[in-house]
Amino acid sequence: MIVSKKSRYLCILLFALSGCNSGSNTAAAPQGNTATGSLSNEAITQLHQDYDKAVTADDKRDALVSLIEVDANNAATLLRDAYADPDPDVRKEAVLQMHDFNNQAAVVDLLLAALNDPESSVVIEAVEGLAQLRNARAIAGLKKVATTHPDEQIRVVAQDYVDQLQDDVK
Repeated sequence: MIVSKKSRYLCILLFALSGCNSGSNTAAAPQGNTATGSLSNEAITQLHQDYDKAVTADDKRDALVSLIEVDANNAATLLRDAYADPDPDVRKEAVLQMHDFNNQAAVVDLLLAALNDPESSVVIEAVEGLAQLRNARAIAGLKKVATTHPDEQIRVVAQDYVDQLQDDVK
């Protein structure tokens, strides 16, 4: 039986969380430390290799999500690398994943940089991630987008968030 990469990643995550055992009909799950729910370094390395070898945007997105789940300590680096991908779907997933790590300065820098992405869907995700922050840097970035971005819909969304954040501050 052929198992998709997404199924493999899910099994790896399940293994990390609950000790998923691979059967004869599934991809082998890497050996992890089930007592703590963490994967071994070899398993994390394998996920990194899977990400590096992924050909399609779907495979890269799946691998990225799996990597962040098991290697959150390196999330900023993983997200920076994923955001550098030429595929807008991969960049959008990277920015979406940044929402969970927007308390890290490096990730905030990436979200601010993503405001200049050529793909509108990536910019919208960056706007939404920054809107969660409620800090001066985020508001300044949103204000700039609200007044200068070439896409009117993005300007409107950014201005809505600026208005909400300013109302919260009052």
